[in-house]
Amino acid sequence: MPNQLETLMPRIVARGLLHFRERAILPRLVNSSFSSDAARRGDAIDVPVSSPVAVSDVTPGKTFTGNIPDTSISSVSITLDNWKRAAFYLTDDEMAKIESSADFIPMQMAEAIHALAGAVNQSIIDTHKLIAHGLGLPGEIPFQPMPSTIADVKDWHGATCAIQARRFLNKAAAPKTGRFAIIDYDMEANALGLPQFHDADKAGSTSVPMEGEIGRKFGIDWFSSDLLPNAGNSVGEVAITQTARAQAMTITVNASHSNINPGDSFVIKNDADQTVHRVKSVAASSNSAHSDITLHMPIGQALNTSHKVIFKPTHKVGLVLHRDAVALAMRPLSAAGLESGLNGQIMSVSDPQTGLSLRLEVTRQYKQTMWEFDVLWGVAMMRPELACVIYGDA
Repeated sequence: MPNQLETLMPRIVARGLLHFRERAILPRLVNSSFSSDAARRGDAIDVPVSSPVAVSDVTPGKTFTGNIPDTSISSVSITLDNWKRAAFYLTDDEMAKIESSADFIPMQMAEAIHALAGAVNQSIIDTHKLIAHGLGLPGEIPFQPMPSTIADVKDWHGATCAIQARRFLNKAAAPKTGRFAIIDYDMEANALGLPQFHDADKAGSTSVPMEGEIGRKFGIDWFSSDLLPNAGNSVGEVAITQTARAQAMTITVNASHSNINPGDSFVIKNDADQTVHRVKSVAASSNSAHSDITLHMPIGQALNTSHKVIFKPTHKVGLVLHRDAVALAMRPLSAAGLESGLNGQIMSVSDPQTGLSLRLEVTRQYKQTMWEFDVLWGVAMMRPELACVIYGDA
């Protein structure tokens, strides 16, 4: 058995890593820090962050008379706080097929990799709670057909949402390369029905009719996923319980903090603009039945106890961002190579192309052998000004 394991493990971990590379798409789209150096859960990794560079006039002379520029590199510390595992079992027939076929991947092994890749992708998508700006309207699926009357056009009609996303990134000075969006299948279905996305003459690309994917449109690479999180709650309409000045970043409402979460959204009742505000954080007020809500952006008007806010019900949240908005750090859990552990063996590898790391551990149990993949990584929102959310339906 040990000799068979030593033969099988390199093949299984190599095929698992290849499958992981195909499934874990988002880590390759964001600012990532990969290394083959082993790490432990809780370790902090410094990821370099770009910062503006000033220019100055050149004055020829015997000596330099200007100010010496700061050449230090900024960085963000990311804690490796995500450690996930996925276990599976292999039959004798499956192990024999792994040895005899170079392409065979057992179903449960593929499911384990799929689950881990989904967890990594999900951790990046969950950074939506830290984003201030939103497009569209919670509860409305964007990319709906354009209405016949121009006055009725909203952010969720036609390609308006994509155009507004491009404008937002342009005004945020996001580089033109490295922009991408993550939407759900309902949003994608609507978008594929628009001529700006499927008509080669209007889209300037043949990727949709040839591949059935949106691809790059409006300077943004579009990806669809079933991992988009739900935001919103069932609080509904509640009263303001403390006055708040215009441009305030915190409001207090008559609702329990346990019913409100970061990433939820609301509008101020009778607000002429119906601006959608996003919740940054929430805590219990001095009155435990009330909540102190910190916002991503200030309110535009002064509020008193006669005002009410209306929380948006559950809805999907998509993302549009530049790669520098989010950073991911991933490290292997043990030194590369085959190691002997308690009642089993361990092998850890890093993908030389993508930097993704994966560890395989084989443990002998009572009358059976368990195979287990695990992954260690951390995610941080570095530049939220380079990201916005797209509101969808439930």
